[in-house]
Amino acid sequence: RREFGGLVIDWDSLDFARTYDVLGSNDDRTWRVLRRVARGNGGRDWLYMPESEAQWVRIAARTTSRGRGIGVRDVQVKPLEWSETPNAFFADIARESPPGSFPRYWPDRQTFWTLVGIEDDFREALFSEDGALETDKGSFTIEPFLRVDGRLLTWNDVEITRWLEPKATSPIPLVRWQAPNLMLEIMSFATGRAQASTVLARYRVFNPGDAPVRLTLYLAIRPFQVNSAWQFLNTIGGFAPIQSLSWRAGRVHINDTAHVVPLQVPSAFGATTLDAGDIVDHLRAGRLPAATAMRDSLGFASGALAFDLPMPARSHREIWIALPARGARTTAPRNVAQANASFEAAIRGWHNRLESNFPIQLPGASGFQIVQAMKTSLAHILLNRDGPRIQPGSRSYERSWIRDGALTSAALLRIGGTAEVREFIEWYAPFQYDNGKVPCCVDHRGADPVPEHDSHGQLIYLIAEYVRLTGDTSVAREHWARVLGAVGYIDTLRRQRLTPEYDAPDKRHFRGILPPSISHEGYSAKPMHSYWDDFFALRGLKDAAELGFALGEIDEARRIAALSDTFRVDLMASIENAMRHHKIDFVPGAADLGDFDATSTTVGLAPGGELHRLPRAAVERTFGRYYEEFVKRRDGPQTWEAYTPYEFRVPGSLVRLGWRD
Repeated sequence: RREFGGLVIDWDSLDFARTYDVLGSNDDRTWRVLRRVARGNGGRDWLYMPESEAQWVRIAARTTSRGRGIGVRDVQVKPLEWSETPNAFFADIARESPPGSFPRYWPDRQTFWTLVGIEDDFREALFSEDGALETDKGSFTIEPFLRVDGRLLTWNDVEITRWLEPKATSPIPLVRWQAPNLMLEIMSFATGRAQASTVLARYRVFNPGDAPVRLTLYLAIRPFQVNSAWQFLNTIGGFAPIQSLSWRAGRVHINDTAHVVPLQVPSAFGATTLDAGDIVDHLRAGRLPAATAMRDSLGFASGALAFDLPMPARSHREIWIALPARGARTTAPRNVAQANASFEAAIRGWHNRLESNFPIQLPGASGFQIVQAMKTSLAHILLNRDGPRIQPGSRSYERSWIRDGALTSAALLRIGGTAEVREFIEWYAPFQYDNGKVPCCVDHRGADPVPEHDSHGQLIYLIAEYVRLTGDTSVAREHWARVLGAVGYIDTLRRQRLTPEYDAPDKRHFRGILPPSISHEGYSAKPMHSYWDDFFALRGLKDAAELGFALGEIDEARRIAALSDTFRVDLMASIENAMRHHKIDFVPGAADLGDFDATSTTVGLAPGGELHRLPRAAVERTFGRYYEEFVKRRDGPQTWEAYTPYEFRVPGSLVRLGWRD
């Protein structure tokens, strides 16, 4: 008797079971059904059977291909981990399938993607570097294929280029497949209003040659996300179950909640289950499945729309599909003319949003590229917003951290994003706890109680930045009580390290700073005394005093200013003591570890503003060492794999040190 995860059965090419049961027994007398297959098509069957257990296994055919018995070439009994998750299961199938049959991330290749959506909407589609389109969070994918001259072309068979809509700096992505004498251009954008948007996709096929070509464009609907299978925060990427799929009333219905609406009549539609052969297996054979509706309790159903396209010489054809938001009443385009009008309106809208009010100009070609990148980044910040929530992402990072929100807001304020920042403050600030603690993060479940001690200073900094860059003190007046609450909580935290215990020589480097937290991702396994927290706390105390003076709260302002001066003295002493304790010549990331982390130390320079008070030689050694290691990674021989966007903070520190080159 043993546990196993499933079977792989290779059938005889002519005589195979169309319907059959996989039975299990522990005594060779009493049998139970472990798996039932209703639509076998021969070839290889991948039988997903998680956590099965038996001593005996029997394959009992009920109907066969020719009524003449069956032939089995091979049976593999797979281990438990083979079907531990659907992602593990499909990764193995992809490993054994022709390249291009499955998304690039199976079994183990990086896949890049970008966003498609409208501002303020809670829905963002993902558009992959290969032209696949995930219509909503955790949902199915529309994936293009071309069949020409008896051959199926996948993303693996073409040269691919990628760019953004050239008429404007807009978050409207395009992907081009280049094959010999053939080109496919895929573009996607969104239209409509928040909570009732429609994602549109255009598939434009070009025949640049002198001879006519007849080809078929397939748009496969598959139970996979664009979001990679190894992503796990908030939403597990990879598999996205399709339990029902049908063609009715001119649209494809998926799981009875989502729709794919072709704006031109397709030549055909077919649906299948994995037992009856993955949809790409059918497309490689040059046919669609006969069924136009399919149900699969495992969620492995898939299907495809086919568009037969006779292409004269030097011509192009285009196909449009619309993907309205699930469960929302939308005014989606109903024909190609309306789709093109929506496209032009989207370009104009993004042009007005990103060009008209963008106050930064830089000289030269490189300056132009930097400004274009800034505009695109602004567009994606706006797309990632869910209503007033400023968020760093749309899938794994679809949460609002006050850290990310405060620093993003500081950037938005410098390019005219005043309204968005005020809305974020008004939404986030009320999540503060009664004791003054500011939650590190808020999502649809509410405030996260995890102890991250940088958050209290960040809320104050956010409010102060708004006042500094707008001159509008009304937000500070409205939230003054919250500012005082955060100051009080910071003071409560630092007092935990002002007891006599921390006068001892072996603990003096902890004296007067904030207690351990996991705000720094590198310390998530075990909380540490992170200087990242202290730099933000000091920034918050300085800003609270500044706000107090601006509001005429002179006594409170003086009290907080004195507190910030005292805290600064303790913080600088802690850094010096930690360097002596760990025998290092750089500013450590955490007092406990004496670790090297320049991306953390940057906070002390900006937004901390403490360069002139930090030990200068240690700061220079910190960033000098960072740059030395950067050059080794850039030029070799140092190998590395970890990358974080936090590294973008370092150039600002190098500039502040005068190291512009």
